Amino acid sequence: MNNIPSKKELLHFMEKQAQKPLFPEEVAEAIGLPTSTYQEIEQVLKELEKEGLIVQMKKGRYSVPHKVNMFLGNLRTTKQGYGFISPLGETLREDIFIPSASMKNAIDGDLVLVNLTGRSHKGLEGEIARIVRRGRNKLVCEFVESHHITFAAPINKRILVNILIPSEKREDAKDGDAVVIKITNWNLGRNGMMEGEVIERLGPITDPRYDLTMILREFNISSEFPEEVLEEARQAPQEVSKENIEPDRQDLRSLNCFTIDGVDAKDFDDAVSLETDRGNYKLGVHIADVSYYVPEGSALDEEAESRTSSLYFSEAVVPMLPVQLSNGICSLNPNTPRRAISVFIWVSPDGQIIKTDITRSIITSKARLNYDQVQRFMDGAPPSEEDLSPDVAQSLTKMLELAEILWKKRFQRGCLELDIPEMEIEVDDKGEPRDIYLRKRNWSHRIIEEFMILANESIAHFCLKHTLPTLFRVHAEPTREKLEFLSEYLTAFGIKKSSAKLSRSHELQDVLEKVEDKPWEYAVNTLLLRSMMKAQYSPENIGHFGLGSKAYVHFTSPIRRYPDLIVHRILSDHLANGLLSSEKKKHYADKLPFNAQHCNKTELIINEVERDYLSLKSAQFMANFIGEEFKGVISGVLPFGLFVELERFPVEGLCKMHSLNNDYYEYDEDRLALIGKRTNHIYTMGMEMQVIVKEVNILDREIDLEPVPGAPPQPFSRKRKGGKTTKKNKKPSSKKKKPSSRNSQKKSKRKKNPKKRGL
Repeated sequence: MNNIPSKKELLHFMEKQAQKPLFPEEVAEAIGLPTSTYQEIEQVLKELEKEGLIVQMKKGRYSVPHKVNMFLGNLRTTKQGYGFISPLGETLREDIFIPSASMKNAIDGDLVLVNLTGRSHKGLEGEIARIVRRGRNKLVCEFVESHHITFAAPINKRILVNILIPSEKREDAKDGDAVVIKITNWNLGRNGMMEGEVIERLGPITDPRYDLTMILREFNISSEFPEEVLEEARQAPQEVSKENIEPDRQDLRSLNCFTIDGVDAKDFDDAVSLETDRGNYKLGVHIADVSYYVPEGSALDEEAESRTSSLYFSEAVVPMLPVQLSNGICSLNPNTPRRAISVFIWVSPDGQIIKTDITRSIITSKARLNYDQVQRFMDGAPPSEEDLSPDVAQSLTKMLELAEILWKKRFQRGCLELDIPEMEIEVDDKGEPRDIYLRKRNWSHRIIEEFMILANESIAHFCLKHTLPTLFRVHAEPTREKLEFLSEYLTAFGIKKSSAKLSRSHELQDVLEKVEDKPWEYAVNTLLLRSMMKAQYSPENIGHFGLGSKAYVHFTSPIRRYPDLIVHRILSDHLANGLLSSEKKKHYADKLPFNAQHCNKTELIINEVERDYLSLKSAQFMANFIGEEFKGVISGVLPFGLFVELERFPVEGLCKMHSLNNDYYEYDEDRLALIGKRTNHIYTMGMEMQVIVKEVNILDREIDLEPVPGAPPQPFSRKRKGGKTTKKNKKPSSKKKKPSSRNSQKKSKRKKNPKKRGL
């Protein structure tokens, strides 16, 4: 019997050994099989072709795509009709521009094969040769009834084609409804129009109550769990009994540990403790042992892997795990025994790590604290027994000392402290946004940040020491091209640093110090952030540039992040057995590349979901202020206009080029500026300007601004609301402070648990 190669083996041959496009008979002969096996070989080649990994030439020969100037990638389209693909694999690391005329009925998210056609000022150009796989067959749309024709217009404005809906397939949809449609025919031959059917009517598209549902449906995210997942969650024990505690778990129930989270938090995956030992700090970071309740390969595990992360919105949470686990047995609720993995780290008074101990444990959190409560104590307010017990208050005082030491130590080694606070949105019961402001970040948050960063680093170094396969959180150094751009831009502010110097984190720190409290601080912070690479997950450790860390993992949020759960599972397996077997090491190592790829891809989607939600709510909110005047700062300069972020609300709008009607302006790419031909007026990032809210398009998430006549831009001369609460290397004041704004005192439905996102 002939040994026909597998798809993997045949792909490897075509990639590494085939010197030219081959007929199936030639492939068989080249790998040492009789030419009579060509039909079986051809069948494997056709399977690879369906996946876009092999292409068939016109005369029947087969080749790997990149060897014939073709590349496989996911299409990202724009509102203007053109698109880009980022080729999969390592053969080409440059995006390919796809003109609108070369789309061939492909839509945003499709997996496509692209022919390279040349190079222009936009970079590499190509045309779509074949749609390998549709990225979606369901879309969220606005149902439109016009002149006896019914069709659906996608809410995703990067999908420019409308979908014809036959009258018998409209269900009960009405004009102006938000609907979910399923595409039933991809090409009707009528100007590229597709055909579909309504499978769900959500409600009026302008009703804010349906906003979140629309966004979740658009990104194919479910707020409900499958029944088999819920059944497994229901079967999980809801308490830790003495009879089922594993012998290797260390009993730490008497330890004075507690949680610090947001006021509205309901899932608590980390508790902290602090003791002194021979003049050193003994920090304990105790993380819920979620891996005990979510076995590998279970329905719970597969669902958590699919979701990858919990999502937090102003009006709701979409959890990674059912609430029976996330708010129940996995959550470190106060005065309740819970399974955990505890990391003890001994730190000297000058910030040196003396030793680390990691153990599976049973803990009982002694208190559930919130950031506001802890900050009041740090600001000098005397604690009441109801707020803080004497033991907890004493621990908090020592924790502040240690957090300051750890932060200074991180700063010395080159971590980057960017002053770009996050947005907070309050909504009412009808989904209407009531207020938008920047989230305060103070030392009660920083204590937890510093302790979690140290725990994550400690776990990473433990895995390296014991050669455990794991999923690292990596952050590469900025590329030379990005640093050259940043270097040129900084010159405009009198900061002369070569791109070679800027590749060192201490030099970037120096830039941040030079612009602190300067008019252009915000602009430089923003540009520096855009110069950074994106943090990712990887089975290979390359360190974390932004944190100045040699090794880093995500370990501290297993209730809401799947990568943390992966790290827990591997670590717990090692700790429980004293040593991870070679079979287990191979098992985890084989899975980690897929885990990394999936988690990175899903993280991008989640970020896009959150941005879309914030953009929609911002547009809804600003629709109440049409015609009003605001002070703002220029946050972006492009050939078609200026992006301006408002001072009163952290909302960004666009001043289109034609609204700058006091002169003709030209875009200066080197200076990232618009310069008036007659007046020589300059608009550039970081400058203040007075603007009027001219128009708001809620469905398109667009806020149009225009300059106030006779009010030229000015240098940016103030600290932004909600920015840093402390200066670098300075301790927080022990004096009681007044609230910084009316927003800081509001009780609201707000995004939960912001503390550990984005590292």
